[in-house]
Amino acid sequence: MEFRILGPVEFWAGGQRHDLGWAQARLVLAIMLMNPERPISTESIIGKVWDDDPPSNARDLLYPVVRRLRVRLDEFRSDVRLVTHAGAYILETDPENIDYHRYRALHSKARSMAQLPDVESATRLYRVAASLWRGEPLSGLSGTWASRTRMTIEEVLLAGTVAQHEFELRHGRHADLVPTLADLTLRHPLNEKLVGLLMEALYRGGRQSEALAAFRDLRRRLVDAEGTDPGPELIALRDRILNADPSLLAGRRPPAESPPNNLPRDNKTFTGRTDELRRLIGGPAGHKGTTVITIDGMAGVGKTTLAIHAAHRLADAYPDGSLYLDLHGHSAEHESMEPATALARLLHYFGVLPARVPSGLDERAALWRTMVARRKVLILLDDASGHEQVSHLLPGGSSCLVIVTSRQRLTGLDGVRSVSLDVLPPKTARCCSAGSSDRIELCHRKMWPP
Repeated sequence: MEFRILGPVEFWAGGQRHDLGWAQARLVLAIMLMNPERPISTESIIGKVWDDDPPSNARDLLYPVVRRLRVRLDEFRSDVRLVTHAGAYILETDPENIDYHRYRALHSKARSMAQLPDVESATRLYRVAASLWRGEPLSGLSGTWASRTRMTIEEVLLAGTVAQHEFELRHGRHADLVPTLADLTLRHPLNEKLVGLLMEALYRGGRQSEALAAFRDLRRRLVDAEGTDPGPELIALRDRILNADPSLLAGRRPPAESPPNNLPRDNKTFTGRTDELRRLIGGPAGHKGTTVITIDGMAGVGKTTLAIHAAHRLADAYPDGSLYLDLHGHSAEHESMEPATALARLLHYFGVLPARVPSGLDERAALWRTMVARRKVLILLDDASGHEQVSHLLPGGSSCLVIVTSRQRLTGLDGVRSVSLDVLPPKTARCCSAGSSDRIELCHRKMWPP
């Protein structure tokens, strides 16, 4: 048998909801459900039912209500019993049969899992608990006791919801939280804690303007309702969002001593490609202005070698990191890398733990854009199959440089500088290192004399 008070007062048996009849019967049952396995005196029940102003025959009126409840419960011959003992009533049932007490038990277990930390188990327990909340607690019941108890339950539920969302936000699940938090702020429009969580979730999803709009909306509501501004904690959060504080980003490890750099080793004997290299690095003054550069050409023409050499030449201008990622767009040995997988790799290079990477492609892309929004990072994406594989990996601002190599011209990317490579002239080719992979490949293709 299951009892529910996190919404209308109900009891279920055999997978079906069963009618309790009068509102007064539901009220008496709710009083006992709040304290299962504990005796509740007849006087206490009378005071709660009649708001401490009972009629002279209150005992005579209460008795048939309790009797009908007992008969109704006994119909199902379960382990639930309503018994009388020494002038008190006791509802004998496991608290786990009551949604409110089960909610509290699940939250207690979730907190224990979170401390281990067991992220998946804690998240699952938090969400199972949240699913028990069906609406206004004790819905349909009136009176002073019902109103006060409803407020107490809602405070417990709200505190549990905040704890759950803080935990999930801390572990990078911001994308899943935005709709729920938006709904909660509508139901609790003056709750600064909920609005703060919504602001963080929006910001971590790359939605800075919406995060700031949530602050402005709360401020307007507070002024209209109470004539006050948001508290200093929320104002500080607003300022951190305005300043793109990197510590707000979800799931980051502590900052490393040096920025990430996994560029492959440069070819110290690199020769040739003078014109192309000048177009890539912008001459002696260095690269300026362009966010994305693409290098296209047939297999073996030297795209990767040129891109790596240019990246090393430009790395000093991007002090926040130099990243290399092979997309295997045309590899015979590896499957072409999916954009979601590529984003997980890039986020990993910046310290995001695998368990904290958002599940959706758009959410991963939003977190990636947020993390590099105000950083100067060089990103080399090697062997792209086409613009669809690359588009989600591009930063949103202009402070980063992305170099992309591909066998085809990436016409689907807007506002890029394109460099097309052809076979090296024979005279230049003879000067190249005899051991270079590009020369060996071109020799196999008989594109220039050995």
